[in-house]
Amino acid sequence: MSFKNIKGHSRIISLLQRSIMSGRIAYSYLFVGPESTGKKTTALNFAKVLN
Repeated sequence: MSFKNIKGHSRIISLLQRSIMSGRIAYSYLFVGPESTGKKTTALNFAKVLN
C-alpha cells in the first residue's frame, strides 16, 4: 500500500489499511482539518490503493 510517504496520522492510516484488507470499504470518507495537514495526499493515496 502506498501510504509510506505520509508522515504522522498513524491512527488514520491504520484505519484505512484495515478497511482495505478486510474488504469493508465505506461508501464515503470525509477528510477534514486545517490546511496543509495531509488531507489531500491521504485521500489521493487511498484512491490509488483502491484502484
